[in-house]
Amino acid sequence: MKKNNLRISILQQAIEGKLVPQLAADGNAQDLVDNIREHKAELIREKKLKKDPNESYIYRDDEGHFMERIGKQEPVCIDENLPFVVPEGWTWARLGEICDFLSRGKSPIYSDIRRKYPVFAQKCNLKEGGISIEKALFLDPDTLTKWPDIYHLRTGDVLINSTGTGTVGRVGIFNLSCIGNYPFIVPDSHVSVVRTFNDIESKYV
Repeated sequence: MKKNNLRISILQQAIEGKLVPQLAADGNAQDLVDNIREHKAELIREKKLKKDPNESYIYRDDEGHFMERIGKQEPVCIDENLPFVVPEGWTWARLGEICDFLSRGKSPIYSDIRRKYPVFAQKCNLKEGGISIEKALFLDPDTLTKWPDIYHLRTGDVLINSTGTGTVGRVGIFNLSCIGNYPFIVPDSHVSVVRTFNDIESKYV
């Protein structure tokens, strides 16, 4: 029990930036988030990404307070809502800000005969950690138009069981190698997909 408490304590200190000094050479998190915003704006202009009318924008004002603007609303100070103080060079961001796809899957129609297009369900996120499609069911090929490419899982996708008795909360990081020769795999409605931009490391999410 003590070993587990120590692990939790170390992780918490790491999350708060207290384990090691912050160096200028480590880079600036605000610059990273700003670069992602610019990239998202470019994708929106190219109509490769839909604009979120309620997107969050968090920044520090001239006095160092964290401000948040949601959509076209006036910015508000969120200092009192933040769980801890972050070091200089760090910033806060909503998960949606750093994702180019953040969504639950869809409710599939299955086929018992034409087993070509697997569906990632709750049991594919293993209790002991990791992922497996050994127990996956398969889409009815006649419903493929319901599943645009953005729902085809990609290496690095974080998959969270968002519902499901006994399986809710399980998390896995997807890798295409797990599907073998199948053309693609899609998530069912009980699994949420967190697909960050390339500048963000999935395992830290």
